Amino acid sequence: MGDRRARRRHDSVPRRSRIREPRQEKTGGVLFETRRHARSDAGDGLKLGPLYVAFIFASHLLSLGLAVYTTRTSGVPVEILLYAFLIDYVLRLGSIQLLHAAMVSGRRTFLYAIAPYVSRQPAPRQQSQPVLEREGGPPARFRTYLVVIAFISGLAFVLMNVNADKEISLAPDAGLRDLFWALVIGCIYWINSLLTRTMVIRPAESLTRNFGYNTKEVTILSFAVLTGGAVVAVRQGMDLGPSGWTVMGPLLFFRFLYDLWASLEATSNRGIVVRTS
Repeated sequence: MGDRRARRRHDSVPRRSRIREPRQEKTGGVLFETRRHARSDAGDGLKLGPLYVAFIFASHLLSLGLAVYTTRTSGVPVEILLYAFLIDYVLRLGSIQLLHAAMVSGRRTFLYAIAPYVSRQPAPRQQSQPVLEREGGPPARFRTYLVVIAFISGLAFVLMNVNADKEISLAPDAGLRDLFWALVIGCIYWINSLLTRTMVIRPAESLTRNFGYNTKEVTILSFAVLTGGAVVAVRQGMDLGPSGWTVMGPLLFFRFLYDLWASLEATSNRGIVVRTS
């Protein structure tokens, strides 16, 4: 009799008000629960959605506008945008390493608490695409990513300073003021990535696999170098001098589109709750 009454009560509850049970994954002694929002909260999500999308768009547009405005009005060379890109990349990789360690440990630390709010889970069909230590080898570690991004940045630096005679004309060394502005812009982009949750972290996978979810900087800089190479070839044919915007223009454009897409994807992504078993 008791089972029948309980079953009737359950059947009498409208389906829309029922909450799905969380899907659980257990890895390394830590229990990970991936939950979807209850349908009863869907109305609030729809109301806040347009405002959050507007915030994301405005945030990325502001970062882009600040980078361009700084180089156009403060008298600093456009090359500082490349330095800022490298600073932001190092900060993002470091953040992924710290947040991943905090989420896996399960300790109630500050990083553990803020991790779901400054990062996101990969999309259902998203695959990790890490840089490899060697052909057919294991996923690359932190320092390997630094070597790869430094090499591509070297190519970008050459393209920004090659003239019509195919010679590299170097400007004076960057001063402290230029490095200061590069640090400011790099930190702004890094903070923006935290606010808009563009970093992807999945605690159930290793750190090197998580680096593979965040290789967009390598991809974006590679596309910018390829585009910049084509622009430089055209400019050389027109006997034009070197310009940092041949690479920095495509870099800022591709980065704006990718960061915007990643942030919008995070709005519909599933949240994660981590607790020790």
